[in-house]
Amino acid sequence: MPLSKLSRRSINLNNILEKLNMLIKLVKQDSELVNQLSMENKIIVFKALDTGRSITIELKNGDILECANEPIKYDMKFVASENIHLGILSGEIDPEGAFFSRKIKVQGPLIDIVRFKNEYLSRIQSCFRRAFIET
Repeated sequence: MPLSKLSRRSINLNNILEKLNMLIKLVKQDSELVNQLSMENKIIVFKALDTGRSITIELKNGDILECANEPIKYDMKFVASENIHLGILSGEIDPEGAFFSRKIKVQGPLIDIVRFKNEYLSRIQSCFRRAFIET
């Protein structure tokens, strides 16, 4: 299912959390990615301006944890509309193009954000497509 069909569906918070859990399970099946992430201890926030929803991913001691609220402290934060977040995760929107056209704002050390994009994003996108689009 292409992203355009995904974004037209009514997606409630429970559905997003359920799919996020599926995405995390798929990421955990990629042993090389898990080994790389196990060296990280980061809190990453994805905030949607249009809905006000926040999803927090915590990489902690080799585990990947998620929650549906926004912590006070975080290492990286990505702020955009839900469609921009979904477009980047599905691979339909170029993250650099979204950044330079100011469709997504990033907060945190630029080196960590660039490293996250360069080292992890394409593999996470693959898992995202399996969790959200191909199901």
